[in-house]
Amino acid sequence: KDVSRASYNQVWLRSLCNQSYYLEEVGKNVTFEEGEKLHLYSGNGISHKYTIPQLENALASVKLRVLKKWDNGNSVLLLSTRENEL
Repeated sequence: KDVSRASYNQVWLRSLCNQSYYLEEVGKNVTFEEGEKLHLYSGNGISHKYTIPQLENALASVKLRVLKKWDNGNSVLLLSTRENEL
């Protein structure tokens, strides 16, 4: 799901290491440079889950490079950009 057009004040992620919550501050709104997209991957059940390398390879196949990623063990948020725009 491409959530680039959504506006977020904060992104909450669960830390599975200490079973607590921590906050990744992304500013008042998430802003995007030209060509950047924010993708959210989430699934219930193993059949819907992808590893980070699988997601990176899938994006690379369409010439997208991951700039930043957040992973809480259940869902992954990826910020990507076009390879030729780096």
